Amino acid sequence: PAPLTTLSGSGVLKAPGSQTIKAPAEWLKGTEKYSLVISALPGVEFLGALKFLMQYPYGCIEQTTSSVYPLLYLKDVAAKTDPQKFSSDAIDNYINEGIERILSMQTYSGGFSLWAGYNDPNKFGSAYATDFLVDAEKAGYNVPKSDKDAALDYLETVLAGKENENPLELKAYACYVLSKAGRQKQSWVRKLQERKNDLPEYARFYLAAALMAMNDKQGVSEILGEGLVDKKIERKTGDDLDSYVKTNGLALSMYMDIDPENPIVPVLVKRLKGAMQNGNWGTTQDNAAALLGLGKYIRYLNTQDTDYQGS
Repeated sequence: PAPLTTLSGSGVLKAPGSQTIKAPAEWLKGTEKYSLVISALPGVEFLGALKFLMQYPYGCIEQTTSSVYPLLYLKDVAAKTDPQKFSSDAIDNYINEGIERILSMQTYSGGFSLWAGYNDPNKFGSAYATDFLVDAEKAGYNVPKSDKDAALDYLETVLAGKENENPLELKAYACYVLSKAGRQKQSWVRKLQERKNDLPEYARFYLAAALMAMNDKQGVSEILGEGLVDKKIERKTGDDLDSYVKTNGLALSMYMDIDPENPIVPVLVKRLKGAMQNGNWGTTQDNAAALLGLGKYIRYLNTQDTDYQGS
């Protein structure tokens, strides 16, 4: 007896040339399945991580959001590189089911509980879920206005809460999501700007995006100019679930929104690729953060023409 196991890998082959790929053989005979994808699209090496998320059973608010969020940015790439597994219709259905599942965890306060049936909202999970709902609506998916507005109202109460209950990084995330939804809170953005050195590195990118929505290019430049130091980041198992992968994935996502030609972009991509193990990043949060950033990067690269054939 053994659980379902998925292994994936990738490589680059330059023309003209050939390569022999040896698949793992240590399986119970008759139970194994193999697939090979050949593509010029740079997203092919991340399909293993996408499968990891899509095979993950629906769970808490974080896991559910993480399993669907990257699909908003990788839908086209996934459908082209592996149409049998990731058809457009299948992805649309998966995202719509995810929206329904997320909304089933919304509480009377407008925030989202950690699990369906709970009454108390999870603060970081609520910001994360609302972030996804705002982007899903922009991508053309049906998000009920009353539910979305209630979620945004809840984030405004997070901003008003005491700092010992609602830390600065949570408020920075709330400001970012509210800005994306067209409900900028300029006074709070300025307060956070004054205390940017008290923010974790990743949260400064939320602040930069909020400043961009206010057209404060100088403020954005000051934050992005600091780059992102490549250092060890202790993984958190609660609250914001910060980690090395999440920090670099979030930084890449923000750079692609604000300054896609910044020279740090390929550096962040290399860091994320280097952090992959067995074709994914191990947790739903890390997979989602990495794929969000890489999805935006791939979408940007795919505007370039390619002359490619494979068999």
